[in-house]
Amino acid sequence: MNLFKKLKIGTKITICLTVLIIASFGSLGFYITSQVNKALEENINLFSLSNTRNAADLVEKTLSVHISNIEAIAARQEVQTMSWDSMYTSLMSEVQRLGYLRLNLIDINGDAISTDGNSSNLSERDYFKKALAGNSNVSEPLLSKFDNKMVMVLASPIKDSHGKVAGVLSATIDYNTLSDMVSGIKLGENGHTFIINQVGTTIAHPNSDYVKNGYSSFEALKEDKTLKDITEIHKAMISRETGHGEYESEGEVFFVSYAPINRTEWSIGMVVPKEELFGAISSLETKFWFIIMLFELMFILSSIIVTKYLIKKPIYKLVEVSEKLVLGDVDVNINSDSEDEI
Repeated sequence: MNLFKKLKIGTKITICLTVLIIASFGSLGFYITSQVNKALEENINLFSLSNTRNAADLVEKTLSVHISNIEAIAARQEVQTMSWDSMYTSLMSEVQRLGYLRLNLIDINGDAISTDGNSSNLSERDYFKKALAGNSNVSEPLLSKFDNKMVMVLASPIKDSHGKVAGVLSATIDYNTLSDMVSGIKLGENGHTFIINQVGTTIAHPNSDYVKNGYSSFEALKEDKTLKDITEIHKAMISRETGHGEYESEGEVFFVSYAPINRTEWSIGMVVPKEELFGAISSLETKFWFIIMLFELMFILSSIIVTKYLIKKPIYKLVEVSEKLVLGDVDVNINSDSEDEI
């Protein structure tokens, strides 16, 4: 404070103006950036949630088409007879037309025969139980009892002429069907989409090993505690919540938006590196602060110039006159075109 008192008036004014300019522009900058960042983040969150809901709807509609196809086949008269000889030719034609691995006829006891000549008992399969109860459905990726390969299954009840369930017709499809379905749906350039079931097991992922091995973050968390954040996201997903979250993996932060898939017990998630999604905000903030600092510099330079020519220079003239008066020289003249205090 004592040092400030010893400064010249022009320097004092310049310092005060500089502090005032920096404080004013700084406060304004922080307020504007916080409000802009908040608005942009809200828009990005809404955009990602909207895309995720659209992805969930797309999966639901695509699965509905698959189920409608198997239901249409199950409703054919030759299939309703439950006679394998009567329907075999028709089923083989549909396998080729729709690209199924095989079609399977299952009686009410679960005994099944497929178009590729295999047979097995499927009475313990959930998709068979649901179809036998009258509900068409699609299974998660599972190991086939026919050939022990990873597959997915579409199942529909076969009803007789009286509307009674007489058996089940199922279609075996590639286990990557779900993954292929969502492979082109993603946020950003480096994002990806995945699907988990009601217990958190991955059933669709761009890395097929996640599906083959039935990856679950809940199980992986037991060995790797760094998975806590992604596990919390998966916990919200299996609770059929819609929302978003973040997790860190290998030093990079990822943003996840998720939503339930209607008519299933599954939930879809869309992952993207956070920097890719929110990087524009950081770039905009950097540019904004550069402009703020540029304006601050301009105002500070202006204040220095104004202080020098409107205050310091006239005062220096008065000091010169005062020094002459002190020496007894009263023959002085002060020229000024200003009418202010100085």
